Amino acid sequence: MSIRLSREKINFLARQILDSMFENDQVEFMDEPNEIRLVIVRSIEDELNLYEKIDLKAIAKIESQK
Repeated sequence: MSIRLSREKINFLARQILDSMFENDQVEFMDEPNEIRLVIVRSIEDELNLYEKIDLKAIAKIESQK
């Protein structure tokens, strides 16, 4: 079972995260909002890719034990 999110959903999540960071007075931004959003997008994509690799390894392990 792999988790796939559309580019639109990933961008939506990234904007939501960025908006919540803007609301936090303890966060100081050192870059443009769009650059920060792109980093968030890449981070979400990296996490989803990692999860997919782990999922495939788990499936392969289960299949090898049958």
